[in-house]
Parts: sequence; C-alpha cells; structure tokens
Amino acid sequence: MSKTRIDMLESLKRITVPVIRTLGFKGSGQNFHRIRDGHVDLLTFQFSVFPGRLIAEISYVTAEKKNIAPAQALVPVAKLRVPMAGRRLRLGRGIKNTDPWFVYCNPMGSDEILESTDSIATTFSNLIETEGEQWWRMQPH
Repeated sequence: MSKTRIDMLESLKRITVPVIRTLGFKGSGQNFHRIRDGHVDLLTFQFSVFPGRLIAEISYVTAEKKNIAPAQALVPVAKLRVPMAGRRLRLGRGIKNTDPWFVYCNPMGSDEILESTDSIATTFSNLIETEGEQWWRMQPH
C-alpha cells in the first residue's frame, strides 16, 4: 500500500515530535521553534512538490533578529519559519551525500531509496539530536 503525506505526518507526530519536545521545541505540524537566551532555533519538515518525499531543514534567528530580513524582524517567534532565514541547513547530507530528500512513496529514480515513514521519522529524530544540535551550537548568538 502506498504511503501518503498524512502517513508521514503521523509518523513524525508519533516518533519525532516527542523527541524534539524533550529538546525544548514548541510548534506543531511541520514547523517548530525553541528559544534559548533570546536566540530562536527553527526546524521545519518540508514536503516536495513531487509526492512521497521530504526533508528536515533547520535555521536560527539571533536575539538581535539577525539571519532574517529586517522586514521580518517584527514577526512573532511562533510565526518564524525556516524559509524566512538566510543561513539554514538541510539535515542528512552526510547520510545521502547529496541533497537529502527522504523518500517514503513513489521513488522517481534508481538513486532514490524507498524508506518507511517510521524509519524516516526515526532518522530525523537522530539527526536533530546530533547534526542539528551541533549546528545550532556553532551559530552566532
């Protein structure tokens, strides 16, 4: 049976969201944030226009509202999104050795590996705790 975006969101909700909650993130659906000393860490799960694939992407906004356009400086923290930020990172480049799209349905080429939604959600949990946390620590505060 072919998996859908709803199936993927359910796996994220069941597996990944509890992990990121323990890391202090708030939010729901695809967009999450946490505040540490005025610095905001951002996380989003972005679905492709091609069905069956997504990425996890992270960014930040400094306490001085750097890394976003001045026009967005008044956006409330809960409404900040990764695409608003200049500097960001797609998690999983080390695993994929390319642009890290994770495929849960409809692989389009021989280089795409079909994974279960639960497997992808577990991988994202691990990547956020390792690659993500390391990257956020290295960013300007």
